[in-house]
Amino acid sequence: MPIYLDDQPVQLSGVDLASVLDSAADHLRASGRIVVEVTLDGEPLVDEQLESRRHDAVADGELRLYSANPRDLSRTTLEAVLGRLDAVAQRQREAADLISSDQQNEAMTALTQAIEGWQQSQQVVIQTASLTATDLSTLDIDGASAQEVIEQVITMLQVVRDTIEARDMIGLADTLAYEGPALIKQWQKLVTALIERIDESK
Repeated sequence: MPIYLDDQPVQLSGVDLASVLDSAADHLRASGRIVVEVTLDGEPLVDEQLESRRHDAVADGELRLYSANPRDLSRTTLEAVLGRLDAVAQRQREAADLISSDQQNEAMTALTQAIEGWQQSQQVVIQTASLTATDLSTLDIDGASAQEVIEQVITMLQVVRDTIEARDMIGLADTLAYEGPALIKQWQKLVTALIERIDESK
């Protein structure tokens, strides 16, 4: 099977996709880069697709791997999170306003989008911290650690869930209108602090 790494032919060992990726990791270790994209016979393999095909034989076809510096990749991803947080803030405001206008269905749609944005942002922060070996407990966010700020998000989402289950729409609107914006600012500071730490470690 022809194998390309960053569009250059490369000799890697392995009988299945998983072992070839391990060989690629060994090949890249000295440069500090990691494989970030896998394409098999022109088909990009991501997330569940990649996991489900890790034990596929690679005797035939064409495998293309692309690498990146984990710190550069993390910085780019975190910058995208800052933009996503602006969208989360907007959805929270919309949900609070729609609840106040007694438009419950529309409010739940906006709220669902806000929650998804929070969860995605949280996952990115945790993953990039792991990828760059950054200890979140060492980041100071207005006197709180990054981990404490993450816990604040988890707590707010639990409150949101509880108020929805209790059908306390006034309480839900208050949480979104008053607690949500402050937490967005804290989270933006957390992401910015993480970006700065990554830059300092280069």
